[in-house]
This record gives sequence, C-alpha cells and structure tokens, in this order.
Amino acid sequence: MRHRQTVLALAILIGSVCGGRGVPAQDSVRRSYNDGGYKALGEAKYDTAERLFRAAIKDADDSGKRDTTLASSLLGLGRVYRSKADYAAAEPLFKQALGIVEQTEGANSSWVASALHYLAGLYEDQGKYAEAEPLYKRSLAIEEKVLGAEHPNVAATLGGLAWLYRSQGKSAEAEPLFKRSLAIEEKVLGAEHPSVAITLNSLARSPSGKTPGR
Repeated sequence: MRHRQTVLALAILIGSVCGGRGVPAQDSVRRSYNDGGYKALGEAKYDTAERLFRAAIKDADDSGKRDTTLASSLLGLGRVYRSKADYAAAEPLFKQALGIVEQTEGANSSWVASALHYLAGLYEDQGKYAEAEPLYKRSLAIEEKVLGAEHPNVAATLGGLAWLYRSQGKSAEAEPLFKRSLAIEEKVLGAEHPSVAITLNSLARSPSGKTPGR
C-alpha cells in the first residue's frame, strides 16, 4: 500500500507481547505461528502467512482464548487478504480484532490504535474515504496520548491520513501531515531509514514540492 511508511504498531507490539518468559506452552505455539506469519507477510509469501495465521487462530479457538495474541493473528490474516485485495475477507477480521483489544486492553490502548489504522487503510483502499478518516484520526489521537507525539507509529498514521487526503485531491491538508511525519521519522529512525525516503518522495509530489529544511 502506498502509505505504508514504517513497521506499524502491531509489529512493535508483537515483539513486546511475544518476548516474555514463563509463557504457557500453548501460548508460545500461537505466538510462534504469529512470528512466522508476520515474517512471511513481510516477504510477500502470502500462502505461507495465511497458513500460519490460520493455525494460530485455530489454536486460540480450541482453547477459548480471546487475547492480544489472537488479535494479532486476526490482524495478520486480515493483512494477507488486504494484500490480495480481498477486502470482503479482510474487513471482518480487522473488526473482530478491534473488538477483542477494546475489550481486553481498553478503548485507548496502542492495540486499539493499530487495529483502527489497519481498518482505516482497508477502507481507504476501497475509496471509502468518509469511513476511513475518523478511524485514522482516532488512531492518531490514541497513539499521541499513549506513545507520545514523536513515536514512529504516529508518523505512520500521519502518513496514512496524509495519503487519504492526497487521494481526494486535498493536497493542502496532506502536505503538513507528510512534513510532520517526515520530521518524526528523521528524528527517531534516522535520515537513512527507508521510511524517510518514502515520505520525501510523497512530499516531492506535493504542490509546493518543498520539504522542511530543504
């Protein structure tokens, strides 16, 4: 997707959730499936990713677990379908994940922000801009509150919202968001990070053609 600028919140959260000691064996298996699924997703090996995410979801269903590990599996499988433009299959998975993390983590958690971001992107891909915009804005508000204004996930959501406006021809609204996203990425990720190059390219296509400090 055009505005995928950085590894989003779920990848970061998966690292923190899957890394603890003393995890029950069944949970460890599910998290191992998720790790493999996200690795395959990143390599565009969608069939492998789908198989692993489905295995994780089956284990969760068998054990009756409704937790962030299941939400991660659902979001991962949803992203697989989104990558294949199977939006009808992806949407209920994103919504199910959102419902789980709202219940288990609270309405203002980073997990909720991530699920909202993915659902917003799905709607954006389909040109459902009116549905996408409030989800991006809610995701951004949560991330700024919970993670801080200069977190990479904030930069990613700013980029998503900027692309949403760009897709509607609203360049005046998009450009400051791209600039803010770029400033965060350069500060936090470093000037050589691939996300910086992507955002610079986005800004180069703006009406002014100017980037901050350049």
